[in-house]
Amino acid sequence: GALVQVGMLERRQGSGTYVVSDSEVGEAIGARLTQAEHRHSLELRLAIDVMAAELAARRRTDDAAAELLAVAERRKAALGDPVALAAADLELHRAVVRASDNPLLVSVYDSLAGVLESAITENVADLPGTYDDQHEALVAAIVARDPEAAANAARSFLHAIQEERS
Repeated sequence: GALVQVGMLERRQGSGTYVVSDSEVGEAIGARLTQAEHRHSLELRLAIDVMAAELAARRRTDDAAAELLAVAERRKAALGDPVALAAADLELHRAVVRASDNPLLVSVYDSLAGVLESAITENVADLPGTYDDQHEALVAAIVARDPEAAANAARSFLHAIQEERS
């Protein structure tokens, strides 16, 4: 996607997506994440995604709400196609972070895109659930400007993934 175009990520045919960076984050990404790396990724997502969801519900603009609804529809349309679903899922979470109206949070999230994309891609491939209801609840809560419900929705599917992976 966009991160490939700006040179942060590189897709290698048959191998996966790699961070093109000399940062510690870039070096931490392998072809497959280890169990510990998945745990760390989920803990990081709990810190970022839950706060972003709460802020987005407080601060979202009408344009951000429309974008979230459109991306949620693309995610729903991608069900059954793991590659498209992983891309749409990452896009949805990035839209939530953008809707938080916190440029530092957006910068941090974008710098971690390789880690998050790898984890999301593997979760979609490996886990039985796609957590559609929770993602719909997340978007609905942000659109409805309900910070508590938005934070709870983000927390609920991340906790569910943690349980699936443990």
